[in-house]
Amino acid sequence: MIVNKSQGQTLSQVIVYLPQPCFSHGQLYVALSRAKKSDKVTVITPQPAEHHTSPEHCMKATLFGDECDPFQKVFEYKNKYEIANAQGPFSPEYIPIADVPKTSGQKDQFGRVADVSDINIVDESTGTRPMIISAWGQLATLDCELLKDWASNPLVVSLTSLKPATHRGFSLQSSMSTTIDPAPVGEKFEALRAWAHTHPDVIADFMARKLEFMNVGAEPVPTTLDQIISKTVDNTVQEEVYTITITIPDAQLSNIIAYIGCDGCGKRCGVTANVSFFCLHCPYKKCTSTERVNFTFDAADNTGTFRLTTFGPVCEQILQLPTSKNFERKIKVPI
Repeated sequence: MIVNKSQGQTLSQVIVYLPQPCFSHGQLYVALSRAKKSDKVTVITPQPAEHHTSPEHCMKATLFGDECDPFQKVFEYKNKYEIANAQGPFSPEYIPIADVPKTSGQKDQFGRVADVSDINIVDESTGTRPMIISAWGQLATLDCELLKDWASNPLVVSLTSLKPATHRGFSLQSSMSTTIDPAPVGEKFEALRAWAHTHPDVIADFMARKLEFMNVGAEPVPTTLDQIISKTVDNTVQEEVYTITITIPDAQLSNIIAYIGCDGCGKRCGVTANVSFFCLHCPYKKCTSTERVNFTFDAADNTGTFRLTTFGPVCEQILQLPTSKNFERKIKVPI
C-alpha cells in the first residue's frame, strides 16, 4: 500500500519501507501516524540516508495537540531531521509594516489551547501605529523570552514567515516556519536602528501607552463618547479598556437580531438549535447550534452619540433577560 492510499486509515502495526526520501514532510507524517502507538511503527530503508546539514537543506515542521505525544521522545525542539532533498537557500524579503497586504480571509482557528504572546511592532513606515504579531507555541515562550527587555531598550528584531490573521481586526501571526532573530544584521536593520535612535520621542510615547494598559487587573478608565469617537489607530493601543455612562434613548425590538449560530465561532448555521453539526469555520468542526442574539442601538451622553452593537452576556445585561427569552421575543413578535 502506498502512503497516499493509507491516509485516513488506523492500523494496529505499520512497517514503512522508504527506498528513497519522502516527497514532503506531510507525506512522511501520514506514513508515521497510521498506527495508534509510536512503538508499533517500523521504518525500513535499503541503505543509510545521506544527511544534509547545510542551511540550504533545512525547513521547519510543527506538530500540534495530540500529534505531539507519539513523537515526543523522537523529535526534539529545534533539532534537525532529514525528510527530503530541498532546494535553496531562500533569503527572507524585508517588508515595511505599511506595505503588509491586508486580508479578508476567515481561516483563523479558535478553541486551540496553546501558549501565545503578542508582539507589538512599529517602524518608520507607520510611526506610532503598531502592528500586532501573535507568536504561538515555543515562539511564545522560549523565543519571546529573548525580547523581555523591550520596555527598557527598544529592540530591532527580525520575524520571518508570518501569516495574516483577522480575528482581532488585522494582525499577523506566526506559522510553522516563523523564526525570531533578536539581533539581526544587515542594511535594513541598521536603518531601523538609526530611525529608532533619531526618534526616541515616538518610541517612548508608544511604550508609555502600551505599559499604561498592560497591567493585569488594571481598572478600566472612565471616559466619554467624544473621547471614544476621537480615537484612531494612531493614538490607540489594543489593551485600552474604558467605562462609559450612557443612555439608550430609542431602544427598539427591531434592533435585536436573533439567529441560530455556532457555539464556537458564533457564525450563522443552517440547522435548528441545540444539535451537533460540522462547522466549516471552526478548527475542530464538530460544534453545537445555539440561540444567539445581538442588539444594535444609539448610545448617548452629554458629549455626543455613537452606534454600538452588543453580544451575548452584555445583551442580557442591557435587556435584563436571558438570551433564550430575548430570542423568543424576537422570533414570536415579527416586525
